[in-house]
Amino acid sequence: MAVEIVMPRLGWTMEEGTLVEWSKGHGEEIAAGEIVMLIESDKAVNEVEVFDGGIIHIPADSPPVGIAVPVGTVMAYILEPGEALPAPGSAAAAPTPDPATPSTADATSALTATPSTASASVEQRRRPVQPIAARRRGRQGPTISPRARRVAIELGVDWKSLRGSGLTGRIVERGPVEAVYADPRNAYTFGLLRSLPQGASGQTRLLQIDGAPPSLRELPPGDPFAPRNPYATERCLLEVPPLDQVADGAAGHMVAAWYDLKQSLADGGST
Repeated sequence: MAVEIVMPRLGWTMEEGTLVEWSKGHGEEIAAGEIVMLIESDKAVNEVEVFDGGIIHIPADSPPVGIAVPVGTVMAYILEPGEALPAPGSAAAAPTPDPATPSTADATSALTATPSTASASVEQRRRPVQPIAARRRGRQGPTISPRARRVAIELGVDWKSLRGSGLTGRIVERGPVEAVYADPRNAYTFGLLRSLPQGASGQTRLLQIDGAPPSLRELPPGDPFAPRNPYATERCLLEVPPLDQVADGAAGHMVAAWYDLKQSLADGGST
């Protein structure tokens, strides 16, 4: 029996969501508990998993990536091997209301692939999907952004076996503690150190890094921090810098930057 995959409600105030990407493609097998898609609400990007296994069928008229659709919108179906997609006009193909607000019709309607199964109840034919965060308590493993997941799949990299560093896993500066604290060479590191309380200096308010982080769905082509970096060069906006040894720094002090922060500060740059 066909099972609908709908746009889930990820919060009490959520009215619509946006498909970021499918984790499983059309015609691929999926098992119960696996992630089927990534959905962006007004608060975060969430991984969504299914409770049923089968074959993923994404209709040609399924909402495309990047388009916001109402909660309850049918995104795809899970079919049994050899099962046909419900015919247009059948209960299975009818628009699906938000499961959080059931109607009287839901109590009597049925989702069927053929008339012979018209007695199937809504609960039998429609199993829920939910954000994996709601069930991840007790689980361990790395997290990954949609863009990184996409690249990993393209390169054939098993990202689940990797271990990142920091919130996003991208290292922009590393080295001996004394060197990094006393002589930061990346503007982000410099900004974080400036935001620490400096009680001995008589500082009365904490400094902050201006601007907001970019959306994980629309990362810039270059250094993600470049739009907020007062020392950024044009190259920073176009290319992601590699992690290299600081030319005049301590052994093992490495930084990812196209600019010379030390020189910029000496020349009277932002402080």
